[in-house]
Amino acid sequence: MSKFVYPVCLPSVGRTVYFSEFSNLHHKNFCKTILNDDIYSFNQFVDNLIVELCPEIKIQNLNIVDKFYSMLSIRANNIGPVVDYSVEVEENEKVEFHINLIDLLNKFDYYNIYHGRKIDEYGFEVCASLPKTFTNNVDIYESMYNAIDSIIINKKHIDLN
Repeated sequence: MSKFVYPVCLPSVGRTVYFSEFSNLHHKNFCKTILNDDIYSFNQFVDNLIVELCPEIKIQNLNIVDKFYSMLSIRANNIGPVVDYSVEVEENEKVEFHINLIDLLNKFDYYNIYHGRKIDEYGFEVCASLPKTFTNNVDIYESMYNAIDSIIINKKHIDLN
């Protein structure tokens, strides 16, 4: 049986991959994962979901921008491209606004997603890029650790991916 697939161009690599359909079960499990309020299970769920919907992706090569872009694309292509919000600002007074995800996704085309930086000091060479996982801002150092790709000490290469 043929599956519904849609293209997603990953911002940091500029390559188009094809995702399969996000099902009701995926949606239910995603909501439960968010309500669980655990950043580690959230990151694991997002990584597993992306790989399940697009098996050709090597998740260790994606940064946080690629994952965020992929999740927005999943939402836009499978649930709907517009997110509607209604916020009660005072009693009996609501403010409503809408976010068009397609417009938001198109904005990524205007930015060159930074691929990495190399720092070479005192015989140490550190290669870093954007973080690989989402964070809840509890430990800012965790974002820094997630951004380090490799370390070279005295010509010995340590790959952290």
